[in-house]
Amino acid sequence: MDEEEDLTGPEALAYRSFGNEFPVLMVLVDPDMRISWASPGSMPVLGYQPDELVGLSVLELLHPDDLASIAELLGNAAVHPAETLSSPAAARLVEFPVRARCAAGTWEPMSASGRVLDSDGTLLGVIRSAREVHALDMVIGGLGARGDLDSVLAAVLDLACSQFRVPSAWIIHDADGSAEVVGTDDPEVLQRTPHMLGDLRGAGLSADVIARGGTWSVPILSATGETLFGILQLSERRPGGPAPLDVHLLARVASLASIAFARHRDDQLLTEAATTDYLTGLANRRQFERRLAETSLVVEETPLTLLYVDVDDFKAVNDSLGHKVGDEVLAVVARRLAGEVRSCDFVGRLGGDEFAVGVLGLDRVEAASLAARLGQTLAEPITVGCSSIAVTASIGIARAFDEDSLETILERGDDDMFLRKRSRRSELQRSRPNSPTDPAHIG
Repeated sequence: MDEEEDLTGPEALAYRSFGNEFPVLMVLVDPDMRISWASPGSMPVLGYQPDELVGLSVLELLHPDDLASIAELLGNAAVHPAETLSSPAAARLVEFPVRARCAAGTWEPMSASGRVLDSDGTLLGVIRSAREVHALDMVIGGLGARGDLDSVLAAVLDLACSQFRVPSAWIIHDADGSAEVVGTDDPEVLQRTPHMLGDLRGAGLSADVIARGGTWSVPILSATGETLFGILQLSERRPGGPAPLDVHLLARVASLASIAFARHRDDQLLTEAATTDYLTGLANRRQFERRLAETSLVVEETPLTLLYVDVDDFKAVNDSLGHKVGDEVLAVVARRLAGEVRSCDFVGRLGGDEFAVGVLGLDRVEAASLAARLGQTLAEPITVGCSSIAVTASIGIARAFDEDSLETILERGDDDMFLRKRSRRSELQRSRPNSPTDPAHIG
């Protein structure tokens, strides 16, 4: 284009270096901070014609609240570039977030970077490439509004690699209870993963970027800063540590990951609330029935037996000791049931004093033996405060068959439980004709 052909020397080098990133605003700045040349990108980026910017001080275009942190950096970089930066390689770039004044009078967020030395160490002036960050905002907003944790984290890593032009990035997290790595299978990373989150939590939570061992690491914190979700790591972009703009962009990318982790945590809590009995921690009726229905579909391969458990005359406990004690008794019953079954079996609270156990792979004799063992375990006294409470339970047994519906299995288990309860009461009446039939005993 004509503007490029008119440039010579450092200006031509500058334009060729950044021209492929159009539309961006590129300016050459004298040591007194006045613009000596502006690229055609000034119109689409800020709404100014290039010649309108020539002669203006860069500081006139920056938001007043940003000047304190940027003015000294710009001035020193223009006059003494090599002395202001940490290493010869890093001395070629100065980067930072900034708000710039548009021709319309609004302040627009930008990402600014400047190359102050060429490859031979010659001072070019400070070239400012002001890139609109709205595109990144749109990406963050769009990804934050959809997708499960894995898909959003994959997008975050793609974004990190593209923003920082690095070959690899990865996230270490323990959102599901154990440490895992997303984005790399590097043995060295995997080896140190189990310790990193614990070490960082033990050292105190901080959002500071850590440059160590050829990688940049940024903690992924909750919005309050009180919870560490994970760590975003990427290959070191350049020696000398991250520049201010790197820190800014890393924080933005980490914030997207934080949103994803927070949503994942909230989804887990909602799922738990929708599927878990609040009192006992067991599956609630809906979740138990869902699991029972899913398991009953494969009864040909794995026999399924339902144990329908009802605590006998539990009302006596509530009436004599109160519902708070009754709740504690139910919680103990739940723990005892869960403690007696295998990991492949499942336990739920159907409501009130009724529980159910789904057991897999047992024949009739084995299922009856398990029911008897559960009854003995539940009959052991329960201590709540100063009270020792002995309860019994009636346990019905129902075998699932191919043609059974969910309702049929539950109904058959309930019927068998009722028959056993009635039989137990009859036995108690025959053995203790002058005693109450209530099997719950409170000492």
